[in-house]
Amino acid sequence: MASVDILDWRGEVAKYAKGVDNASYTTLLDDEIKEVLRDFCERTHLWTQTLSPFVDVVANTSAYDIYSLIDDSDGDADIEIVESVQYKEDGDDNDQLRALWPMTDWINDDAEPTAGRVYGNTGSWRYVTAPQPTHFYIDTDKTLNLYPIPTVKSDEGLRVALVLKPRDDATEVPEFIYKDWKKAIAWGAAGRLLGMTTQKWFNRDLGDYYWDKYKQRRTAALLKKQTGFTRRDLKVQFPNYGGSRSRSWVF
Repeated sequence: MASVDILDWRGEVAKYAKGVDNASYTTLLDDEIKEVLRDFCERTHLWTQTLSPFVDVVANTSAYDIYSLIDDSDGDADIEIVESVQYKEDGDDNDQLRALWPMTDWINDDAEPTAGRVYGNTGSWRYVTAPQPTHFYIDTDKTLNLYPIPTVKSDEGLRVALVLKPRDDATEVPEFIYKDWKKAIAWGAAGRLLGMTTQKWFNRDLGDYYWDKYKQRRTAALLKKQTGFTRRDLKVQFPNYGGSRSRSWVF
């Protein structure tokens, strides 16, 4: 893909919020554009990336730093969520990937064990090992953890798909956001700026108007994500978890 500068939105925002393109306010203007871009990416999940090459699975290792593997050619990015993790055994082809199930570490650490959960708050579940993992969970620092800890290596064994958003210090974002949603981002930034009570351009009603227009377009973008930019009807879909051509898996 290609990227565009966040400052490319300045002129578009200035159409709706008079005076914000003054040289004295460009830092504030760019910050608000960036905040709307972050909100847009958080709510729509449109900015995605599959790590390439796939992540190597190291024997007897649970935690994997995936931040360092992000391709930042479209702009410096934070991880919003890990959308999916798929696993294949060492030497298998890519069409033998199978999904790892997401889990939440704090549930397993809960002080009140329930039926079906053995470990409770002992934390011992974190040290369970097996030849291959079946689940994954994400730490607050966005470290990817495999469960059980795999005892067998797999070169390029993990296909990791991420949802991204611009970092606080980002200066660029993917070009598709500008091409497809330029006006929506401008409306959102104008709405935030016009709602600033300390600024000379403050206009509560107009700010709410543009923020509502932005939210409508943000919802439309989310629908585009769910339909895959096709005419497919929205309906509940059961995910295809794939699997090995030659193996059966029990979770």
